[in-house]
Amino acid sequence: RCMTERLSFIHVHKVGGSSLHNAFNYMGQLSKSASIRRHQFFIPFREPSEVLHSAGIRDDALRAITHASKYPVEEFAPEQHVIFAFVRDPLERFISSIGQVMGASGSFGNHLASSLKEKCLKSTSSETLRCVAMYVKEHGFWIELHFTPQVMDISFATLYQDVPISVLPFHDIKRVLEYFGRGKVWDRNGSAKDYRADTVLTEMTVEDYDNDTRRIVCEIYEMDVIMLRSLGIRVPGCE
Repeated sequence: RCMTERLSFIHVHKVGGSSLHNAFNYMGQLSKSASIRRHQFFIPFREPSEVLHSAGIRDDALRAITHASKYPVEEFAPEQHVIFAFVRDPLERFISSIGQVMGASGSFGNHLASSLKEKCLKSTSSETLRCVAMYVKEHGFWIELHFTPQVMDISFATLYQDVPISVLPFHDIKRVLEYFGRGKVWDRNGSAKDYRADTVLTEMTVEDYDNDTRRIVCEIYEMDVIMLRSLGIRVPGCE
């Protein structure tokens, strides 16, 4: 198929981002004229000489962000692009984050998995969920990238610029993947056998929340709850 859109995707963690990366890569392989660019504006540096290099990349990303717009009526102007992101119910996302942080595929070396499993991996999903919620409340969501609120993911990725972003609910992601021709591809499926580090994590669902744990997680991600409600997306577990 021939696609003429110029789209920029913000990877909000634990909201189907890996599957969307897969879809973009797939589209890039279909045609030599297709172009995929990853805007990288932050690079951890160890040498002073790397500071200027990192600053230059950041400036390039900032220039690209200034060309973000709403979807054009007729055709895309040079450098014009539409930014989009998916968001998810914080209670569902927190469970997915727990599974990832505690040693799921792709997170074996995150320096937190072993200690968090030792402290919070219990005999039941409900007890494990409550323990991790208390841990994040005590230590803050900055302890691991996948616990970061979605608002922060989006704001950081756009360098805190005031630009239009198309924010879509997670339950619509399959439609977008189908549009890219990858509707049957689902990377990092938390319910898949052996993807998460323990059966207790694989079987964890929103039914494992008790009232206290639900309240803690809703308070941790209050900014996400406010964002979702402002977009007309209900968060019934936090009402």
